[in-house]
Amino acid sequence: MTLILHGRIYMLWGRRTTGRYVRSATMGAAGSMHDLGSVYDHDEVLDDQRATKPPPPMPPAVALGIALSRETALPATTRGDVLLGRDSSTSLATPPPPMPPHVKRAFIAAGRAPLASGGLDNLMGFEQTEDALFWRSRNGSAAAPIKSLPKPASVSALAAEVERLSQENTQLKTRAREMEAAASRVNHSGDSQLKALEARVRELEASVSSAAAPPPKRPAITRTAPSLLKSKASPPTGAIVVEDSYETADKTKWAFKESSYGGAYSFVSCGKKENIKGAIADGIAKLRSDPSAYVAIWYQANMVSWPVEQQRYTLLQRKGTRGFKPLDVSSSGAFKVVVAAYQALPPLKGLGATADRHTDTFSYEGYACAPAVCPGRGDGVGDVPGLKIIGDVDPSDIAQGGVGDCWLLSGISSLAEFDGAIARLFRKTSNLASLPADTPNSYTVTLWDLATWTEVDVTIDERLARKPDGTGLLGCEPSKDGELWGCYLEKAVAAHCGGFDKIDGGQCTHAWALLTGCKEQYTIRRSGEKFSCYGAYNPNEQRWETLANSPHDGFRGLWPMAWPAKGGGGSLDLQLTEDQLFERMCAWDDANFILGAGTKSGSDQNTTDGIHDGHAYSVLTCLNDVAGTDVDLIKMRNPHGRGEITTGEWDDDGPGWERYPQIKAELKPVAADDGIFWVSRQEFFRYFETLYLCAKDMTGFLQD
Repeated sequence: MTLILHGRIYMLWGRRTTGRYVRSATMGAAGSMHDLGSVYDHDEVLDDQRATKPPPPMPPAVALGIALSRETALPATTRGDVLLGRDSSTSLATPPPPMPPHVKRAFIAAGRAPLASGGLDNLMGFEQTEDALFWRSRNGSAAAPIKSLPKPASVSALAAEVERLSQENTQLKTRAREMEAAASRVNHSGDSQLKALEARVRELEASVSSAAAPPPKRPAITRTAPSLLKSKASPPTGAIVVEDSYETADKTKWAFKESSYGGAYSFVSCGKKENIKGAIADGIAKLRSDPSAYVAIWYQANMVSWPVEQQRYTLLQRKGTRGFKPLDVSSSGAFKVVVAAYQALPPLKGLGATADRHTDTFSYEGYACAPAVCPGRGDGVGDVPGLKIIGDVDPSDIAQGGVGDCWLLSGISSLAEFDGAIARLFRKTSNLASLPADTPNSYTVTLWDLATWTEVDVTIDERLARKPDGTGLLGCEPSKDGELWGCYLEKAVAAHCGGFDKIDGGQCTHAWALLTGCKEQYTIRRSGEKFSCYGAYNPNEQRWETLANSPHDGFRGLWPMAWPAKGGGGSLDLQLTEDQLFERMCAWDDANFILGAGTKSGSDQNTTDGIHDGHAYSVLTCLNDVAGTDVDLIKMRNPHGRGEITTGEWDDDGPGWERYPQIKAELKPVAADDGIFWVSRQEFFRYFETLYLCAKDMTGFLQD
């Protein structure tokens, strides 16, 4: 057993048969030490009853500790000099060195009685009888007993004594401060008295500290600040659609808008232009007859009166064209343009009673938003075939807009891996499958109020906010196949939190709490070469912190938190290596938990190999030993809906796919700028410093 005394640690030498013993140097039977344990630093385990050699001398402090801490008395024949490693028959002609001062003080504190003749410095050991504690002098004779200690003190008695001495020390300190104050009011001659008093206080403090003291309390755990992720995207201003959908579109819903303009136009991407010499009327007829093939026709306005053989016009193919828009539109423009647009819904003159109380008040970065638009009604947003609220839910349905809410859209994109979770958020919207309708539409989204951890319904109308300068949608774009659920979910969260500025920056874990009501949200951050776990649970007060709906309000810190039980668990002090963390990521992915990742802090305008700084990404899949190899891969998604790693081993055209054809055959990667990409385990930890985890089993929301 380990005995801790006066700040030093000793091991007691001995053997174990039916009990615990301390052996003497004479190799004879030793006193029973059930309360102290066995073993004092011997060189080998003994099977017989005798040691091969005596142990080294036991320090006086240890011998004293044995006597003062035992509950039962040692046999009378067992003396301190024997326990000190000295045979009782050995001559004491060469006495040991004087006992250390701290041992003397401990003896005085424990005995609390005058010493026998000879003085303390003449004492070198002890012996125990049933009635008293004796100390041996240097000439081998026994000193007078310490009468106030008829039996060895118990541990509890020592603890009480330490407490009493501590209180006495506190009183002495108080008295010292009083005397110090008094000394400051007298002349310099009192300084010597004050110094003497201070010396006495230090002496008393030292005497108390030399006694056994209770272990110190663990210091209070401190919290840290989270990093706000607020990357913005510059997404296309025109709808991204599946081009084949136009071929089967309802032909009655095409609208053709003719305008005069100055000849300039803008676009996100431009398809092939057909410059044709011939009758302009024939070109207009071709556009109207096949709008699924062409977006627009333009020509010089006065050329229509020219001879047919001198007329020229340009047709713009729909394939490859996104966001086409004529500029400098004016009745005095020298050119004419006819644009073919699909209008899924009829225009509205007003919303009437369906108008919500949020849309007209939206602003961003100090500026009021431009008048909102209704998707699918010819305003340039959602003017695509097959417009719907929810279709085949997929992470790729999310395309971030101009708000710095990558934390929210990354969280939503990760949640979209579980189709049913998105449908559940809209469960209180009537006739959801048939929306949007020709009449004004409204949608009810059920979110969580984080101050009370209760569900609340947020009702919004069909209008979508535009940027203050009117250049496009402020928030999320409709999906490429015409799904609007991402746009309206983002709008509902903005309304729930107090506006778009209130969702400009945050963490994925906050998004998942709003969307799922799960408190067990974990932020796992790099700390040197390892990773530590944090969350909103206060370990000092043993409670969850009070959050607010906006990540800018309520509790905004992070406490060290115990690791989730799934994957291995662990205390809040546990740190994991990259390999250990990846193993847990795979376990969490298998358990259908939600995962996300954050890059290093910085401007989102800065990138490293295509990976944005200060940006949140969705973690879609974690795979180890893919296709029987030793390769570990992680599937990621950029909530911008585009922009991927550019130099990775596993980017769309990376060398890893050719090096491991079996992996390519199993994963079937798609080469497209859709924001989805693969990284190796090593690349993941190179680019991403933070992992976000929602420890909620989402298995019940899987529909595919």
